Amino acid sequence: KHQVGKLIDVQNVFVMTSLGSLQRELVLVKIKATDKTRTQVVEISEIFKAKVIDVTVATMSVQLTGTRDKIEAFLSLVRPYGFVELVRTGITALERGSRALSEAIEE
Repeated sequence: KHQVGKLIDVQNVFVMTSLGSLQRELVLVKIKATDKTRTQVVEISEIFKAKVIDVTVATMSVQLTGTRDKIEAFLSLVRPYGFVELVRTGITALERGSRALSEAIEE
């Protein structure tokens, strides 16, 4: 709660096309896992280059960054195991090439 009070009001908004920018999203998902399903979840995670960041007796937490399509594909494959929690950042982006957003702010 204390951190939310520190949030700064939006200063600038930039509309970027998918062709002119590098766009990524982060998802953290806690998946139900048993001794029988744990290996399957790890194999799916490896295919998507996701990182297992926590393991308990009953769950596995996985971190994945990528495009929205990549994240949706991963989630559709692990959804049958059951989600305990799931959080997503939404898309963050940078312009492609050498131009920086800070240059647009200065203009």
